Amino acid sequence: MAIESKTWGWRRGRDTGVKPLAGAAPENGLRPNCAATMGAAGARLRRAVAAAGPWRLAFAAFVSLNIALNLAWVVTTRSGLKDLGSFLHSGAGYRLGLNPYHYESWLLPQPVSVQGLNLNPPISVYGFDYLSRLPAGRVEAMFLVGSLLLLALSVGLLMAAYPDKRNVFVLLAVLSLAGVWHMVWYLQLYAPLILAITCSWLLMRRGNLLAAGVMLGLVVAIKPNFGVVILALLAARHFEVALPALGTAAIISAAPLLISGPLIYEQWIELVTSFKGLVWTSNASLVSAGARFHQPLVGYALASVALLLMLYWQWRFRPPVLQSTAAAITAALLIGPVSWAGYTLFLLPYFFSQRWDRRLWTAVVMLDMPFAPKLLAAMLGLPVPHTPPHSLNLITALTASVYVWAMVLLMHHNLTEGTPSTAALAPAEKRQPVMVQAELVPVDNA
Repeated sequence: MAIESKTWGWRRGRDTGVKPLAGAAPENGLRPNCAATMGAAGARLRRAVAAAGPWRLAFAAFVSLNIALNLAWVVTTRSGLKDLGSFLHSGAGYRLGLNPYHYESWLLPQPVSVQGLNLNPPISVYGFDYLSRLPAGRVEAMFLVGSLLLLALSVGLLMAAYPDKRNVFVLLAVLSLAGVWHMVWYLQLYAPLILAITCSWLLMRRGNLLAAGVMLGLVVAIKPNFGVVILALLAARHFEVALPALGTAAIISAAPLLISGPLIYEQWIELVTSFKGLVWTSNASLVSAGARFHQPLVGYALASVALLLMLYWQWRFRPPVLQSTAAAITAALLIGPVSWAGYTLFLLPYFFSQRWDRRLWTAVVMLDMPFAPKLLAAMLGLPVPHTPPHSLNLITALTASVYVWAMVLLMHHNLTEGTPSTAALAPAEKRQPVMVQAELVPVDNA
Protein backbone atom coordinates (compact mmCIF):
# COMPACT_ATOMS: atom_id res chain seq x y z
CA MET A 1 0.00 0.00 0.00
CA ALA A 2 1.31 3.46 -0.89
CA ILE A 3 1.80 5.85 2.00
CA GLU A 4 -0.26 8.98 1.54
CA SER A 5 1.08 12.19 2.96
CA LYS A 6 0.59 15.94 2.64
CA THR A 7 3.74 17.18 0.95
CA TRP A 8 4.82 20.81 0.35
CA GLY A 9 7.69 21.27 -2.07
CA TRP A 10 9.71 24.50 -2.34
CA ARG A 11 11.48 23.33 -5.52
CA ARG A 12 9.53 22.89 -8.69
CA GLY A 13 9.91 19.60 -10.55
CA ARG A 14 11.15 17.52 -7.64
CA ASP A 15 9.60 14.02 -7.67
CA THR A 16 9.13 12.78 -4.10
CA GLY A 17 7.44 9.61 -5.14
CA VAL A 18 4.73 10.18 -2.56
CA LYS A 19 1.12 10.49 -3.57
CA PRO A 20 -0.50 13.60 -2.00
CA LEU A 21 -3.71 13.39 -0.06
CA ALA A 22 -6.97 13.98 -1.85
CA GLY A 23 -7.78 17.67 -1.96
CA ALA A 24 -4.25 18.73 -0.98
CA ALA A 25 -2.59 21.66 -2.74
CA PRO A 26 -0.10 20.83 -5.50
CA GLU A 27 3.58 20.94 -4.71
CA ASN A 28 4.01 24.29 -6.37
CA GLY A 29 0.81 25.64 -4.85
CA LEU A 30 2.61 27.69 -2.21
CA ARG A 31 4.55 29.76 -4.68
CA PRO A 32 1.62 31.39 -6.49
CA ASN A 33 -0.07 32.14 -3.14
CA CYS A 34 3.08 33.75 -1.74
CA ALA A 35 3.63 35.74 -4.93
CA ALA A 36 0.03 36.89 -4.95
CA THR A 37 0.26 38.01 -1.32
CA MET A 38 3.48 39.91 -1.94
CA GLY A 39 2.03 41.48 -5.06
CA ALA A 40 -1.07 42.63 -3.19
CA ALA A 41 1.06 44.07 -0.38
CA GLY A 42 3.23 45.89 -2.90
CA ALA A 43 0.17 47.28 -4.64
CA ARG A 44 -1.22 48.54 -1.34
CA LEU A 45 2.12 50.15 -0.51
CA ARG A 46 2.27 51.85 -3.92
CA ARG A 47 -1.27 53.17 -3.47
CA ALA A 48 -0.43 54.49 0.01
CA VAL A 49 2.70 56.22 -1.30
CA ALA A 50 0.76 57.76 -4.19
CA ALA A 51 -1.98 58.94 -1.84
CA ALA A 52 0.51 60.50 0.57
CA GLY A 53 2.16 62.67 -2.04
CA PRO A 54 5.78 63.82 -2.31
CA TRP A 55 5.55 66.50 0.40
CA ARG A 56 4.29 64.15 3.07
CA LEU A 57 6.84 61.55 2.10
CA ALA A 58 9.60 64.16 2.36
CA PHE A 59 8.22 65.15 5.77
CA ALA A 60 8.18 61.52 6.91
CA ALA A 61 11.80 61.10 5.79
CA PHE A 62 12.83 64.30 7.59
CA VAL A 63 11.17 63.46 10.90
CA SER A 64 12.35 59.84 10.78
CA LEU A 65 15.94 61.04 10.39
CA ASN A 66 15.38 63.61 13.13
CA ILE A 67 14.03 60.96 15.50
CA ALA A 68 16.96 58.66 14.78
CA LEU A 69 19.50 61.44 15.37
CA ASN A 70 17.82 62.59 18.58
CA LEU A 71 17.58 59.05 19.88
CA ALA A 72 21.24 58.41 19.14
CA TRP A 73 22.16 61.70 20.80
CA VAL A 74 20.14 60.99 23.97
CA VAL A 75 21.43 57.43 24.29
CA THR A 76 25.09 58.38 23.76
CA THR A 77 25.33 61.73 25.57
CA ARG A 78 22.77 61.86 28.36
CA SER A 79 24.26 61.20 31.78
CA GLY A 80 23.62 62.51 35.25
CA LEU A 81 20.49 64.09 36.68
CA LYS A 82 20.42 67.25 34.51
CA ASP A 83 17.48 69.46 35.53
CA LEU A 84 16.31 66.79 37.95
CA GLY A 85 19.51 67.51 39.85
CA SER A 86 18.43 71.15 40.13
CA PHE A 87 15.05 70.07 41.51
CA LEU A 88 16.58 67.69 44.06
CA HIS A 89 19.17 70.32 45.03
CA SER A 90 16.30 72.67 45.84
CA GLY A 91 14.50 70.01 47.86
CA ALA A 92 17.62 69.04 49.78
CA GLY A 93 18.30 72.69 50.61
CA TYR A 94 14.80 73.13 51.99
CA ARG A 95 15.13 69.94 54.06
CA LEU A 96 18.27 71.36 55.72
CA GLY A 97 16.62 74.71 56.42
CA LEU A 98 18.50 76.54 53.65
CA ASN A 99 17.26 78.77 50.84
CA PRO A 100 15.84 76.28 48.30
CA TYR A 101 16.44 78.83 45.53
CA HIS A 102 20.15 79.32 46.18
CA TYR A 103 23.16 77.34 44.97
CA GLU A 104 25.24 75.49 47.57
CA SER A 105 28.53 74.08 46.28
CA TRP A 106 28.71 71.35 48.93
CA LEU A 107 25.10 70.18 48.73
CA LEU A 108 24.20 67.05 46.79
CA PRO A 109 22.70 66.37 44.32
CA GLN A 110 24.24 69.23 42.35
CA PRO A 111 22.14 71.25 39.87
CA VAL A 112 22.65 71.06 36.13
CA SER A 113 24.60 74.35 36.39
CA VAL A 114 25.09 77.22 38.81
CA GLN A 115 22.65 79.30 36.74
CA GLY A 116 20.23 76.41 36.09
CA LEU A 117 18.48 76.27 39.45
CA ASN A 118 14.89 75.27 40.17
CA LEU A 119 12.64 78.00 38.73
CA ASN A 120 9.38 76.31 39.68
CA PRO A 121 7.21 78.02 42.33
CA PRO A 122 7.44 77.15 46.05
CA ILE A 123 4.74 74.47 45.97
CA SER A 124 7.18 72.31 43.97
CA VAL A 125 9.81 72.39 46.73
CA TYR A 126 7.88 70.06 49.03
CA GLY A 127 7.71 67.31 46.43
CA PHE A 128 11.40 67.73 45.63
CA ASP A 129 12.15 67.58 49.37
CA TYR A 130 10.60 64.11 49.50
CA LEU A 131 12.33 62.94 46.31
CA SER A 132 15.73 64.18 47.54
CA ARG A 133 15.52 61.60 50.36
CA LEU A 134 15.36 58.72 47.87
CA PRO A 135 18.33 57.20 45.98
CA ALA A 136 19.14 59.48 43.04
CA GLY A 137 19.31 56.59 40.58
CA ARG A 138 15.82 55.43 41.49
CA VAL A 139 14.40 58.94 41.10
CA GLU A 140 16.15 59.31 37.73
CA ALA A 141 14.66 56.05 36.43
CA MET A 142 11.24 57.00 37.77
CA PHE A 143 11.34 60.38 36.04
CA LEU A 144 12.50 58.95 32.71
CA VAL A 145 10.07 56.03 32.54
CA GLY A 146 7.20 58.02 34.05
CA SER A 147 7.66 60.86 31.57
CA LEU A 148 7.54 58.52 28.57
CA LEU A 149 4.48 56.65 29.86
CA LEU A 150 2.52 59.80 30.71
CA LEU A 151 3.36 61.39 27.35
CA ALA A 152 2.25 58.21 25.57
CA LEU A 153 -0.99 58.27 27.59
CA SER A 154 -1.62 61.89 26.57
CA VAL A 155 -1.08 61.10 22.89
CA GLY A 156 -3.26 58.01 23.18
CA LEU A 157 -6.13 60.00 24.69
CA LEU A 158 -5.89 62.59 21.93
CA MET A 159 -5.83 59.93 19.20
CA ALA A 160 -8.90 58.32 20.76
CA ALA A 161 -10.70 61.67 20.72
CA TYR A 162 -9.57 62.70 17.22
CA PRO A 163 -9.74 59.67 14.88
CA ASP A 164 -8.62 61.69 11.86
CA LYS A 165 -5.17 62.02 13.46
CA ARG A 166 -4.62 58.28 13.77
CA ASN A 167 -1.95 58.05 11.11
CA VAL A 168 1.78 57.54 10.96
CA PHE A 169 2.55 61.11 9.84
CA VAL A 170 1.02 62.66 12.97
CA LEU A 171 2.70 60.11 15.22
CA LEU A 172 6.09 60.76 13.62
CA ALA A 173 5.54 64.52 13.95
CA VAL A 174 4.86 64.17 17.68
CA LEU A 175 7.85 61.89 18.29
CA SER A 176 10.08 64.28 16.38
CA LEU A 177 9.12 67.39 18.36
CA ALA A 178 12.14 68.96 20.01
CA GLY A 179 10.15 69.28 23.22
CA VAL A 180 10.02 65.48 23.59
CA TRP A 181 13.78 65.17 23.50
CA HIS A 182 14.23 68.28 25.64
CA MET A 183 12.06 66.63 28.31
CA VAL A 184 13.86 63.28 28.07
CA TRP A 185 17.41 64.63 27.97
CA TYR A 186 16.96 67.15 30.77
CA LEU A 187 14.62 64.96 32.89
CA GLN A 188 12.02 67.70 33.15
CA LEU A 189 8.65 67.35 34.89
CA TYR A 190 6.47 68.33 31.91
CA ALA A 191 4.77 64.96 31.34
CA PRO A 192 2.24 65.05 34.24
CA LEU A 193 1.37 68.64 33.38
CA ILE A 194 0.89 67.76 29.70
CA LEU A 195 -1.46 64.99 30.79
CA ALA A 196 -3.33 67.49 32.98
CA ILE A 197 -3.74 70.04 30.17
CA THR A 198 -4.83 67.22 27.82
CA CYS A 199 -7.47 66.06 30.31
CA SER A 200 -8.61 69.66 30.78
CA TRP A 201 -8.98 70.07 26.99
CA LEU A 202 -10.93 66.84 26.57
CA LEU A 203 -13.17 67.69 29.53
CA MET A 204 -13.94 71.08 27.97
CA ARG A 205 -14.73 69.32 24.73
CA ARG A 206 -17.27 67.15 26.53
CA GLY A 207 -18.78 70.07 28.43
CA ASN A 208 -17.44 69.12 31.90
CA LEU A 209 -16.21 72.64 32.59
CA LEU A 210 -15.78 72.44 36.37
CA ALA A 211 -13.40 69.47 36.21
CA ALA A 212 -11.63 71.07 33.24
CA GLY A 213 -11.04 74.21 35.29
CA VAL A 214 -9.62 72.22 38.20
CA MET A 215 -7.14 70.43 35.90
CA LEU A 216 -6.13 73.74 34.34
CA GLY A 217 -5.60 75.22 37.81
CA LEU A 218 -3.20 72.39 38.66
CA VAL A 219 -1.08 73.30 35.65
CA VAL A 220 -1.09 77.02 36.47
CA ALA A 221 -0.03 76.34 40.07
CA ILE A 222 3.14 74.58 38.87
CA LYS A 223 3.76 76.68 35.75
CA PRO A 224 2.52 80.24 36.45
CA ASN A 225 3.22 81.22 32.82
CA PHE A 226 -0.07 79.57 31.96
CA GLY A 227 -1.96 81.99 34.16
CA VAL A 228 -2.40 83.79 30.83
CA VAL A 229 -4.90 81.04 29.94
CA ILE A 230 -7.08 81.94 32.92
CA LEU A 231 -6.92 85.64 32.01
CA ALA A 232 -7.95 84.83 28.44
CA LEU A 233 -10.88 82.67 29.56
CA LEU A 234 -12.03 85.47 31.85
CA ALA A 235 -11.78 87.97 29.00
CA ALA A 236 -13.83 85.63 26.78
CA ARG A 237 -16.39 85.23 29.61
CA HIS A 238 -15.88 81.49 29.94
CA PHE A 239 -16.33 81.77 33.70
CA GLU A 240 -17.36 78.12 34.14
CA VAL A 241 -13.76 77.13 33.36
CA ALA A 242 -11.84 80.22 34.46
CA LEU A 243 -13.19 80.53 38.01
CA PRO A 244 -12.53 76.90 39.05
CA ALA A 245 -9.06 77.19 37.51
CA LEU A 246 -8.37 80.42 39.36
CA GLY A 247 -9.62 78.98 42.65
CA THR A 248 -7.57 75.79 42.30
CA ALA A 249 -4.37 77.67 41.43
CA ALA A 250 -4.90 80.15 44.28
CA ILE A 251 -5.50 77.44 46.90
CA ILE A 252 -2.43 75.43 45.85
CA SER A 253 -0.24 78.55 45.64
CA ALA A 254 -1.36 79.71 49.10
CA ALA A 255 -0.21 76.47 50.76
CA PRO A 256 3.50 77.50 50.93
CA LEU A 257 2.49 80.73 52.69
CA LEU A 258 0.84 78.68 55.43
CA ILE A 259 3.64 76.11 55.61
CA SER A 260 6.80 78.22 55.22
CA GLY A 261 5.67 81.83 55.39
CA PRO A 262 6.22 84.60 52.83
CA LEU A 263 10.02 84.20 52.88
CA ILE A 264 9.97 81.29 50.46
CA TYR A 265 8.11 83.39 47.89
CA GLU A 266 10.61 86.21 48.34
CA GLN A 267 13.45 83.78 47.66
CA TRP A 268 11.73 82.43 44.57
CA ILE A 269 10.96 85.88 43.14
CA GLU A 270 14.57 86.96 43.71
CA LEU A 271 15.84 83.99 41.69
CA VAL A 272 13.31 84.37 38.86
CA THR A 273 13.92 88.11 38.42
CA SER A 274 17.69 87.62 38.31
CA PHE A 275 17.64 84.72 35.85
CA LYS A 276 20.18 85.22 33.04
CA GLY A 277 19.17 82.43 30.66
CA LEU A 278 16.75 84.28 28.39
CA VAL A 279 19.08 83.93 25.40
CA TRP A 280 19.34 80.17 25.69
CA THR A 281 18.37 78.62 22.37
CA SER A 282 15.56 76.47 23.74
CA ASN A 283 13.57 79.54 24.86
CA ALA A 284 10.56 80.19 22.58
CA SER A 285 9.37 83.56 23.92
CA LEU A 286 9.40 87.02 22.37
CA VAL A 287 11.37 88.22 25.36
CA SER A 288 14.14 85.76 24.52
CA ALA A 289 14.17 86.92 20.88
CA GLY A 290 14.63 90.51 22.02
CA ALA A 291 17.45 89.48 24.33
CA ARG A 292 19.23 87.65 21.48
CA PHE A 293 19.12 90.85 19.42
CA HIS A 294 20.55 92.72 22.43
CA GLN A 295 17.21 94.53 22.87
CA PRO A 296 15.56 92.94 25.92
CA LEU A 297 13.26 95.91 26.46
CA VAL A 298 11.96 95.54 22.91
CA GLY A 299 11.24 91.89 23.66
CA TYR A 300 9.27 92.80 26.78
CA ALA A 301 7.40 95.50 24.88
CA LEU A 302 6.43 93.09 22.09
CA ALA A 303 5.33 90.52 24.65
CA SER A 304 3.16 93.11 26.39
CA VAL A 305 1.56 94.18 23.10
CA ALA A 306 0.91 90.55 22.18
CA LEU A 307 -0.77 89.96 25.55
CA LEU A 308 -3.01 93.01 25.23
CA LEU A 309 -4.00 92.17 21.66
CA MET A 310 -4.80 88.59 22.59
CA LEU A 311 -6.93 89.66 25.56
CA TYR A 312 -8.77 92.21 23.40
CA TRP A 313 -9.42 89.55 20.77
CA GLN A 314 -10.81 87.24 23.45
CA TRP A 315 -13.09 89.97 24.83
CA ARG A 316 -14.21 91.35 21.46
CA PHE A 317 -15.01 88.08 19.65
CA ARG A 318 -15.59 85.69 22.56
CA PRO A 319 -14.37 82.58 20.68
CA PRO A 320 -15.56 79.08 21.64
CA VAL A 321 -13.91 77.73 24.74
CA LEU A 322 -11.48 75.41 22.94
CA GLN A 323 -10.34 78.08 20.48
CA SER A 324 -10.02 80.51 23.37
CA THR A 325 -7.87 78.04 25.29
CA ALA A 326 -5.69 77.20 22.28
CA ALA A 327 -5.01 80.86 21.54
CA ALA A 328 -4.20 81.49 25.21
CA ILE A 329 -1.75 78.57 25.45
CA THR A 330 0.01 79.76 22.29
CA ALA A 331 0.13 83.30 23.67
CA ALA A 332 1.52 82.06 26.99
CA LEU A 333 4.42 80.41 25.16
CA LEU A 334 4.96 83.44 22.96
CA ILE A 335 4.93 85.91 25.85
CA GLY A 336 7.15 83.93 28.22
CA PRO A 337 9.50 85.24 29.45
CA VAL A 338 10.68 81.64 29.87
CA SER A 339 9.17 79.11 27.44
CA TRP A 340 11.48 76.15 27.02
CA ALA A 341 11.17 73.77 24.08
CA GLY A 342 9.38 71.29 26.31
CA TYR A 343 6.57 73.82 26.82
CA THR A 344 5.60 73.37 23.17
CA LEU A 345 4.20 69.94 24.11
CA PHE A 346 1.36 71.78 25.85
CA LEU A 347 0.14 72.53 22.31
CA LEU A 348 -0.54 68.84 21.56
CA PRO A 349 -4.33 69.14 22.13
CA TYR A 350 -4.39 72.07 19.71
CA PHE A 351 -2.39 70.15 17.10
CA PHE A 352 -4.70 67.16 17.29
CA SER A 353 -7.87 69.25 17.05
CA GLN A 354 -6.88 71.21 13.96
CA ARG A 355 -7.00 70.80 10.21
CA TRP A 356 -3.34 70.58 9.25
CA ASP A 357 -2.78 73.14 6.51
CA ARG A 358 0.57 74.34 5.23
CA ARG A 359 1.02 76.85 8.05
CA LEU A 360 0.57 74.22 10.71
CA TRP A 361 2.79 71.72 8.91
CA THR A 362 5.46 74.43 8.61
CA ALA A 363 5.20 75.30 12.30
CA VAL A 364 5.47 71.63 13.26
CA VAL A 365 8.62 71.25 11.13
CA MET A 366 10.09 74.30 12.88
CA LEU A 367 9.25 72.81 16.27
CA ASP A 368 10.85 69.53 15.18
CA MET A 369 14.25 71.21 14.90
CA PRO A 370 16.75 70.11 17.57
CA PHE A 371 16.31 72.45 20.50
CA ALA A 372 19.82 73.88 20.22
CA PRO A 373 21.76 74.25 16.94
CA LYS A 374 25.00 73.25 18.65
CA LEU A 375 23.36 69.97 19.74
CA LEU A 376 22.50 69.17 16.12
CA ALA A 377 26.11 69.88 15.18
CA ALA A 378 27.26 67.63 18.03
CA MET A 379 25.00 64.80 16.80
CA LEU A 380 26.56 65.15 13.33
CA GLY A 381 30.05 65.14 14.82
CA LEU A 382 30.87 68.75 13.94
CA PRO A 383 33.09 70.72 16.36
CA VAL A 384 31.31 73.81 17.69
CA PRO A 385 33.13 76.21 20.04
CA HIS A 386 31.24 77.59 23.02
CA THR A 387 29.61 80.90 22.08
CA PRO A 388 28.91 83.30 24.94
CA PRO A 389 25.55 85.15 24.80
CA HIS A 390 27.10 88.56 24.13
CA SER A 391 28.66 87.29 20.87
CA LEU A 392 25.35 86.37 19.20
CA ASN A 393 25.24 87.89 15.73
CA LEU A 394 22.27 88.45 13.42
CA ILE A 395 22.40 84.96 11.86
CA THR A 396 22.66 83.07 15.14
CA ALA A 397 19.98 85.24 16.72
CA LEU A 398 17.60 84.45 13.85
CA THR A 399 18.26 80.72 13.85
CA ALA A 400 18.22 80.42 17.64
CA SER A 401 14.75 82.00 17.64
CA VAL A 402 13.22 79.36 15.35
CA TYR A 403 10.71 78.38 18.02
CA VAL A 404 9.65 82.01 18.42
CA TRP A 405 8.80 82.23 14.72
CA ALA A 406 6.91 78.95 15.00
CA MET A 407 4.84 80.42 17.86
CA VAL A 408 4.07 83.50 15.76
CA LEU A 409 2.94 81.29 12.89
CA LEU A 410 0.78 79.18 15.21
CA MET A 411 -0.82 82.28 16.71
CA HIS A 412 -1.73 83.47 13.22
CA HIS A 413 -3.13 80.03 12.41
CA ASN A 414 -5.15 79.98 15.62
CA LEU A 415 -6.71 83.39 15.16
CA THR A 416 -7.61 82.81 11.53
CA GLU A 417 -8.56 79.13 11.61
CA GLY A 418 -9.07 77.77 15.09
CA THR A 419 -11.76 75.33 13.97
CA PRO A 420 -11.66 71.79 15.40
CA SER A 421 -11.66 69.11 12.70
CA THR A 422 -15.09 67.73 11.84
CA ALA A 423 -14.00 64.11 12.21
CA ALA A 424 -13.30 64.73 15.89
CA LEU A 425 -16.59 66.15 17.10
CA ALA A 426 -17.86 65.17 20.53
CA PRO A 427 -21.25 63.46 20.72
CA ALA A 428 -24.04 65.95 20.16
CA GLU A 429 -25.62 65.34 23.54
CA LYS A 430 -22.33 66.12 25.30
CA ARG A 431 -21.30 69.11 23.19
CA GLN A 432 -21.08 72.45 24.92
CA PRO A 433 -23.28 75.17 23.35
CA VAL A 434 -20.46 77.69 22.97
CA MET A 435 -18.45 75.10 21.00
CA VAL A 436 -21.10 74.42 18.40
CA GLN A 437 -20.41 77.51 16.35
CA ALA A 438 -16.80 76.51 15.66
CA GLU A 439 -17.35 72.79 15.37
CA LEU A 440 -20.05 72.92 12.72
CA VAL A 441 -17.89 74.77 10.21
CA PRO A 442 -17.06 72.26 7.45
CA VAL A 443 -13.38 71.77 6.82
CA ASP A 444 -11.28 69.63 4.51
CA ASN A 445 -9.31 67.41 6.82
CA ALA A 446 -5.73 66.72 5.96
